[in-house]
Amino acid sequence: MKSDTEKDETELEDTILGTALARAIETQPLRETAFASSRVATRPADRTRPFVWQALGVAAVIVVGLAIGATVLGQRRTPEAAVATQPVATLPPAQTAPASTTPVAVPPIPVTVFFARTGLPPVAAQVLGHAATGSTNTPSDQIANRIGALWDASGSDVPSGAQNLFAHGAPNGSLDQAIKIDGTTATVDIQTDPPLAPRTTAEAQEIVQQLVYTVTEEPGIDHVVLLSGGKPMALGAYAAPTGPLARWDVAGYAVKAFTGAFQLDGTSAPTQLTTSYAREAAPGLARFTIAVSGLPAHTAPAFSVSAYDHSNMPGASAELEITVPQGEDTTTVAAQVDQPPLRSIAVGKSNAVPAQTYRLGLDHLWPWRAVVLYDPTRIAIDIGGAPSAISSDQNVVLYAPAPNGEVGHTFTLSGAARTFEGTVNYRVLDDRENAVLYGYATATVGTSGVWGGYDATIALPASLTGNVTVEVFEVSPKDGTETSKVAIRVKVRSG
Repeated sequence: MKSDTEKDETELEDTILGTALARAIETQPLRETAFASSRVATRPADRTRPFVWQALGVAAVIVVGLAIGATVLGQRRTPEAAVATQPVATLPPAQTAPASTTPVAVPPIPVTVFFARTGLPPVAAQVLGHAATGSTNTPSDQIANRIGALWDASGSDVPSGAQNLFAHGAPNGSLDQAIKIDGTTATVDIQTDPPLAPRTTAEAQEIVQQLVYTVTEEPGIDHVVLLSGGKPMALGAYAAPTGPLARWDVAGYAVKAFTGAFQLDGTSAPTQLTTSYAREAAPGLARFTIAVSGLPAHTAPAFSVSAYDHSNMPGASAELEITVPQGEDTTTVAAQVDQPPLRSIAVGKSNAVPAQTYRLGLDHLWPWRAVVLYDPTRIAIDIGGAPSAISSDQNVVLYAPAPNGEVGHTFTLSGAARTFEGTVNYRVLDDRENAVLYGYATATVGTSGVWGGYDATIALPASLTGNVTVEVFEVSPKDGTETSKVAIRVKVRSG
């Protein structure tokens, strides 16, 4: 029969192991080229076209979780561990061992939270959450854990180019919160000391972004209601939006994503394919790249993209499906990425025709575009981008420079466009709205259903400093009007 001390230690070990298994996926780093296998990605039940999909490695995640649990338990048993089992003294037979009164701390586990960026969607990062204080591990507990971790995040936790506007604000700041779950909606009642006091409307919006993104990172939660003391949340002189908020409501995009199928009738020939994924190929932009070999130089490959505003891929609520006829990929494997906006990747083959297919599970159907690039030949699936750098018709998108960023007197202008004959016009205005530079670039693909990439080297007058406006647009071949315009502000560095 086990002693009380042995039972306590066994129960504690079970708790640590269970927590490690439950959060195993969240501790995994981003896997880029080539993708490591992970959980199973199944094809949506409402599709009828037959595909054979590579299974995601469920066993891999379980093994990782067991390994993490074993590591934590192993640390618990060593004398050097931060919290170690105290030795039990040998007592005479007539005595009994006293009950332990020393609380045992549960090691904190990394959780995903989001930090604000000016003019861009918030960016995800992992920080240490709080130690569990009870025996429950409900979604409410996990959401409270995430918000607490965001509140306590230190400056070293914040990625470059981001900021934490939901933070202590004082050495002894305190956070009180109550979480209620109703289906896929979480009502979050937060009171902070000192109170949150954004200086501008933009900062208030960024605090809301941080909270909505952080709370909806909890699996199964799609919407958030923000309260303070049972009333709609007030952020200093600014009020948070009322009603259930999804990520789309606070992301800042003024355009909706394309849905349906898009196809490029390029060259269809046996080709070898490899893939890679960049979480931040440009500010706010995720890029899934399919490199195509075996085609003549500057020959566009045939492919299609279908966009769906629903999905049953793990952690995803939308997806993109890319099919390359006669393509062959022997290196890419299915993966659970869980790095917003990309959640998971599945790889498959068609049973009907020779083709390679990829499925990208997204946390939302963000504005996206399929871009053909050369030297070498690539199909780039671009997701998101700076909201202010996407034209209202999505025909012109600016990737660099970043809105509100800084540039030198010489910098690269780049982006994606689908314009007449691939022509993209640009102009630079000084702070008095006088044009100081005008030119054009040619995208890699002309008039087409897909986008081409463009870039140009901009050389500004040496005397020009301070704030300028960069405009990118198409000139209508019919009447010369400027359409699909994007305009951003940047600062020219002196010297």
